[in-house]
Amino acid sequence: MAAAGFVLNEGAGCGIQRAIQNHQQKARPMKPIAPQDRRIANIYDASFQPFVYPDGVALGDAVLQHDTDLPLGVGFHVYRMPAGMVTRSHRHNGHEQFLILEGELHESDGTILRAGDLVFYANGTEHNSYTPEGCLLAVHIAGPETTLDSETPASQKP
Repeated sequence: MAAAGFVLNEGAGCGIQRAIQNHQQKARPMKPIAPQDRRIANIYDASFQPFVYPDGVALGDAVLQHDTDLPLGVGFHVYRMPAGMVTRSHRHNGHEQFLILEGELHESDGTILRAGDLVFYANGTEHNSYTPEGCLLAVHIAGPETTLDSETPASQKP
């Protein structure tokens, strides 16, 4: 079996274990990580925070985000949309990248994104999204989005 450019043969497991042990013995000692400096959550049982737009509108979507120094929904986070939800039309202020972990997302231009799709939107991109059955995404977004309207126009709803 090949992994990361290496060809493994029978008995290679012992060699890999030795290599790991040798690396650990040669590695520079590191200071321990303090509990307040590491946050761990399982995306399937952690509590998500409802996402509320600056004007107070809440559509049922929610965010799991560890970095509390950034506004909710900015930086790296996990984003959950309930079935039937349509996001508000918005413009990205900085690049957005996301990986669809579960579900399907229909973009306003007709593109359908599915689990496993890794997506990049450039700064200034404008769109909205709809999920028929709900979806879960791992997202990195550089800055807060600008809402383009007070509600998603009925003409863009499925």
